[in-house]
Amino acid sequence: MVDISDDPGFVEAGLERVGDGFHSVPDLPPGTAYELAVVCTGSGKITLSIASKTPVRRTVDCDGAPFRQRLTDPADKLRIDAAALPGATGMVAWRVDRVAQ
Repeated sequence: MVDISDDPGFVEAGLERVGDGFHSVPDLPPGTAYELAVVCTGSGKITLSIASKTPVRRTVDCDGAPFRQRLTDPADKLRIDAAALPGATGMVAWRVDRVAQ
């Protein structure tokens, strides 16, 4: 088991069923770069939306391969959403970390 409480870069993380999706509005102070990592396992695909100064919308396969997105200048209210496409099943995990400078 890994104890993430000692990781100074850790911001927040979660694990949900693909069918439930996830929604997060992390508190990310400006002036720091962050990285979002999302991995979906199971079958099908999810839609990942990152609402920031430069919005991102991607389709992510539920094949266990991580998707990473650097957030260099997050908006005041960054919003991260994931939703299952029809027929998708499995689990989706996500994590936001500060990028070491």
